[in-house]
Amino acid sequence: MRLRIERLVHGGQGMARSDGRPVFVDGGMPGDLAEVEITRDRKSFLIGRVRVVIEPGPEVSDPPCPHAGACGGCPWQRLAYDNQLAQKHAILVEQLVRIGKLPAGTLPDITMLRAEPWEYRRSVKVAVRRGLFGFRQAGSALVTPVERCLVADPAVTAVLDKARPVLSRVAEGELSVTSGDPGLATGLHLWLRRDPGDVKPIASRLLSATGAAGLVITLGSDPKRRVYGTPCLPVEENLLAPADGFVQPNRAVSRMMRDQAASWCTEAGGGAAMADLYAGSGNFTRVLAREACARDGTVTAVESFGPSCDCGRQGCQQWEGGRSVTFVHRPVTRELVDHPAFAVTPDLLLMDPPRAGAADALPLIEQWKPRTVVALSCDAATFARDVGALTAMGYGLKRLCLADQFPHTPHFESMGLLTR
Repeated sequence: MRLRIERLVHGGQGMARSDGRPVFVDGGMPGDLAEVEITRDRKSFLIGRVRVVIEPGPEVSDPPCPHAGACGGCPWQRLAYDNQLAQKHAILVEQLVRIGKLPAGTLPDITMLRAEPWEYRRSVKVAVRRGLFGFRQAGSALVTPVERCLVADPAVTAVLDKARPVLSRVAEGELSVTSGDPGLATGLHLWLRRDPGDVKPIASRLLSATGAAGLVITLGSDPKRRVYGTPCLPVEENLLAPADGFVQPNRAVSRMMRDQAASWCTEAGGGAAMADLYAGSGNFTRVLAREACARDGTVTAVESFGPSCDCGRQGCQQWEGGRSVTFVHRPVTRELVDHPAFAVTPDLLLMDPPRAGAADALPLIEQWKPRTVVALSCDAATFARDVGALTAMGYGLKRLCLADQFPHTPHFESMGLLTR
């Protein structure tokens, strides 16, 4: 079937039409005329994949990475970067209108946060196959060996090069590298499918070869963490994180996001009690701590991953306003309403949930009724769903931001300031 791709949609596919029905096409870019193989026929739409691009779109060119066609990491690399941003902008609007049920004319202007689109990833996970490092192909368990990733920070690439010979006998595993800011720590997380017996020699050689300050090893489906080196790593000047904890991969855009959140918190004003849900080790809690210092207030940070919570407790001692911060180690659930840390309900709430969204936080917001909510999400669909739920509670979306943490991919971060 020969189709012209119209635009990109949430999830990264190109969209075309056949006899009035939408066709969602893997590998299609806007403007491409392509021969498309239909892989699934649903009642109201079709799913397919590009077999051959007959005529590329006007903003499409050959990708600079030789692995772009096989590696699943950067599916939008063929598209000019400014056009990638325009497509993400349109996707965010479409999701807020279709899923969030917000009238398009009521949406605030979208602030775009962007930085250098190459060599930006300070955290990378590679599949390990007997000394070969690579990335999984899209929708497959197959691995494409990659010597150098064009979106990885050179410091990460250097660590991977040093780790490769150490792991030459590993049949199957994964290695995650997080590189701290220049002069600060690097952390490693090694997952091995099979237990090799004593892992201490591997840990010793890996730390020695790479110069990493901390390493966590996990085996198969066993959740036990084997920690070597420093448990809480200084990845930024005032941020500690465990080697297997979450750190925003794009340091430049992450900094812009914190600045944006800080500006919104100051703009919103309000009471002294604040909360940070899904706090990690405190990436955004730092913002609230500074605001608490100005307001003579308090911050309660909630995080379900114990090691990140421990690093947050240790790290906040160095923050401006850090003495006002209390970390609570537990998942975000309705039961937090009765937790002693929330004896005074928050007037300002920030939440940065995982991809599944903040459904567990919404009952808390409904109960607490904070005057201000700063909502973040790495998934536009769940962001739209959650913003729609908040508007149904009486909140208004006052500010909107798209932060491109992940150039050359369909992923991005959404931020919204909501007040009541």
